[in-house]
Amino acid sequence: APSGVDGAYGLLRYAARMKLQKIRFALALPAGILVMAAFTSLLENLAMRLVELPQSMLDAQALMQKGDASWRDAMAAAMHDMPLGALVSIVAAWTVGAALGVFAACRVAGANFVPLSIAVAILSVAFVSINLVAIPHPMWMNIAGAVLPPLAALAVGGLALTWMPRAKA
Repeated sequence: APSGVDGAYGLLRYAARMKLQKIRFALALPAGILVMAAFTSLLENLAMRLVELPQSMLDAQALMQKGDASWRDAMAAAMHDMPLGALVSIVAAWTVGAALGVFAACRVAGANFVPLSIAVAILSVAFVSINLVAIPHPMWMNIAGAVLPPLAALAVGGLALTWMPRAKA
């Protein structure tokens, strides 16, 4: 019997806590993904509103919205006209989004921080890869998007082991 269990009543309380912990863990990953996606989108949109987009980017976006087949080429060309700060802020949004996603997942779960961190890190790479395939980006953004978000996710997961309160089992 688990330590601290006194009789049948204690065993029932222990079983209820374990069931609650399993429910929390099951909800943690979807919560982390939701937070990661929401904050990444919010930060990307904020970054794009803070800089003046070059006309070539506005034209490429218009082609994409119309469904014109030439939008990818126009977008690839427009990326070269984008201010470096705007591109860096996109990578920062991916990175912060992944970190906040892990933080949310760990808060919901209350335990099992490492598997959640690994899962969010893998999903962050998957989401960034989909974005990079869908919209042409400079090579340095491809590399940074594959490295920085998962590193941030794993770092937050590692920190969670030391500073987040663990749920009682």
